[in-house]
Amino acid sequence: MSVEGEGLRPVTWVIIEGVPSRDWGVGGTPVTTEALKHMAVEGR
Repeated sequence: MSVEGEGLRPVTWVIIEGVPSRDWGVGGTPVTTEALKHMAVEGR
């Protein structure tokens, strides 16, 4: 909205999909959910 303005609000959709552990990647390397949590705590 900050880029395109309020005019797009009525036609904007957000779809949230769950992603299974091990289907994530960071820098092209697959990681587990636990590894991502650890990265978040460590501030990486």
